[in-house]
Amino acid sequence: MELVRTAEPHYIPGYTGHCPQYRFSCGETYAKATHRLLLDPTIDHAKTHVLANRAGDHEAWRPTKGDVSVANGRSESTDPLIVHPMLPGYKGFAPGSKDGFEERYTVCVIEGLADAERQLRGKMISDCLGTIGAQYEQIESQNLKKQLQNYKKRHVVRYREMANTCPDPPLFIQSTDIYHKNIKMIPNYLGYIPGRKFRCGKTFGVDSKDVKKWLRRDSGL
Repeated sequence: MELVRTAEPHYIPGYTGHCPQYRFSCGETYAKATHRLLLDPTIDHAKTHVLANRAGDHEAWRPTKGDVSVANGRSESTDPLIVHPMLPGYKGFAPGSKDGFEERYTVCVIEGLADAERQLRGKMISDCLGTIGAQYEQIESQNLKKQLQNYKKRHVVRYREMANTCPDPPLFIQSTDIYHKNIKMIPNYLGYIPGRKFRCGKTFGVDSKDVKKWLRRDSGL
């Protein structure tokens, strides 16, 4: 296995970054050549490797778990379109996201979305507390008696029995009659109503009441 395994450190084949003095090397595989060049003390190269250990780097852990949980929590109430991890290339709208320089796409989208969601929740809580406070001020003890009196007045007026201003219909209606003096026609009636096309400004029911007066040429009534 030692013959086919390349020792560390070395670059993975396909890496397109800079490797010192690699253009002058030949006759070796990419992994073996980069391994030798990275450990050669006579070659000028960076003090740290390109793929350095970033376990203690704060930028490597962004977005934080709190931002991720806030962003993923939106899926319970909205369409789960933006969730972590966010893949680059998304062209749709992401709330709160900005064009950040030197930041990964996922960091910009998730952190911006988390900030926008926190602002929205804070506004909803403040509006709710303001509404409760305003209602509490209206029903304080000094205004309680006045509120009860107003409620009683509204209660009496609301349920007061209304007088009947419409005349009573006739007790007996012949089934052969089409037009009645005290009864209106049904709005979907498609039959003939005398003088209907010459009048306007009234509902169908009011205009179809006692239409026999038009047959008596008493159109002035």
